Amino acid sequence: MYDGILDAFLKILQKEGPAELYRGLAPSLIGVIPYAGTNYFAYYTLRKVYRKISKEEKIGNIETLLIGSLAGAISSSATFLLEVARKHMQVGALHGRQVYKNVVHALASMLE
Repeated sequence: MYDGILDAFLKILQKEGPAELYRGLAPSLIGVIPYAGTNYFAYYTLRKVYRKISKEEKIGNIETLLIGSLAGAISSSATFLLEVARKHMQVGALHGRQVYKNVVHALASMLE
């Protein structure tokens, strides 16, 4: 369909307009906020619990790595549905058809 990224960029601009370059941006931006919020909340909550259980104020590098990994897994799981909606919207656009009108429509269709 395209001969490279520059060709894709130019064809999209010519055929569909500049707004089409940002398809799927809304779910990505909407997904960042809950992801970051749950990640920070999980990380600091897990640190607090670890300090309480270990009765140590300082946390080592390995413990910090494990707490951060667990917080990332929790936040990824919590925001996974938004990521799936974004991918569905992008795949629909890739095949030249608009499957969903917007993020809310994509989420509602997947939950049916």
